[in-house]
Amino acid sequence: MQVGDPFPVDELGLPGADGRLVVYFYPKAGTPGCTLEAHEFNRRYDSLKEAGIRLVGVSIDPTEENAAFAQECGLEFPLVSDEGGELTTRLGLMKTYGEYGDFAARVTVLVDEDGVVEEIWDVEDIPSHVEEVVERSTRQHER
Repeated sequence: MQVGDPFPVDELGLPGADGRLVVYFYPKAGTPGCTLEAHEFNRRYDSLKEAGIRLVGVSIDPTEENAAFAQECGLEFPLVSDEGGELTTRLGLMKTYGEYGDFAARVTVLVDEDGVVEEIWDVEDIPSHVEEVVERSTRQHER
């Protein structure tokens, strides 16, 4: 997946899939890094929503695990299960985490109104990453 590629928005199963979208892929529900990332996105969710940008998290965790994780974290945005990793693999976002196995890489994608990848971020520092995603996404929306 590269900037300019179509993003398979329909495969996320989101109702009313029109408009801009931030999709963040995360390795494993309930782990410290993924919990921090979910809380950081949740904390900044209003800024995205006010700019008309939807947010969704995606992992290869089972639906029930993602639902429990979302409830535990009090998330205001949906989490989608790519159980089996078909979408994650097709997008080139599957990563091996040593002895733990293969999971989604920690990558965030900004998708424009036409379903085209506008920007891709490989996450290094979670809090500053979320700030950058929100700042860039909402700034591009204001243009």
